[in-house]
Amino acid sequence: MSHQVHVNSETSPLLADGHDSANTVQREVNAVRHRFHETFAEFFGTYVFVFLGLAINASLLTQVGATAGPAATLLCALGWGLSLALGIAVAAPISGGHVNPAVTLAMVAHRQFPAAKALCFLAAQIIGSVAAAATLHAVYAGPIRRFSHDVAHGHDATANIFVTHPGADASNLSAFFAELVGTAVLLIAIVAHVRSSNSEATKAWTPYAAGLTLFILATAFGPLSGGGFNPARDFGPRLYILIAGWGWSAISAHSYYFWIPVVAPVIGGSVGTLLFDIFA
Repeated sequence: MSHQVHVNSETSPLLADGHDSANTVQREVNAVRHRFHETFAEFFGTYVFVFLGLAINASLLTQVGATAGPAATLLCALGWGLSLALGIAVAAPISGGHVNPAVTLAMVAHRQFPAAKALCFLAAQIIGSVAAAATLHAVYAGPIRRFSHDVAHGHDATANIFVTHPGADASNLSAFFAELVGTAVLLIAIVAHVRSSNSEATKAWTPYAAGLTLFILATAFGPLSGGGFNPARDFGPRLYILIAGWGWSAISAHSYYFWIPVVAPVIGGSVGTLLFDIFA
């Protein structure tokens, strides 16, 4: 003979306290999610963009090699363009889909975005790109190790999977201006498309307009600067390889090139937005 015992949570202090604690935790989680949902969207959008782009780099470098020709350059540019489109598409419905500190800072400079929220966006973009680099390294650990040992003989060549660098025939100065001008054009294209979009259907094409623009810019300027046009795309992976075994060469390589893909796009983004406001 069995007896079923029914316990009323309303009369059981232990269960009632546990139920209240669970509700409190859920409310706190919901509050954080509501407060930072745009920031989380920027993290995931940037993560998708940078991870897929780096995967294109890794695939081409480990299969084709460091001496890849124009066809590989074109394929790489296309891959980064499509990756940007997907990254923006992930974040756009929630945060607007910046996924680029140059976009965020240009909007702040032109008083179109609050500075406090911008700090959260910038942190999310950098952290997202670091996480993307770490994931890519984990996924491609074997091919990267093989390429480093058997083909390139060192970490310096495999660093090119993660970060940009000036072309063989380009100076750091020419790379700086390539990044500045390229980012200015990217911002002009994005702002022009967003401000001319008067329907949700038209706005839905913004990620692909940005991706197409990046494809063109990476094809045109990639041989000069590596085609970054996004501080997070370079700085996050560079920070990762600095602490993941590549060492100080992540900073000192190519005559301390590291600051150019960070500073030039920030200036270029503001210049592009300013030019659009003046002449459009």
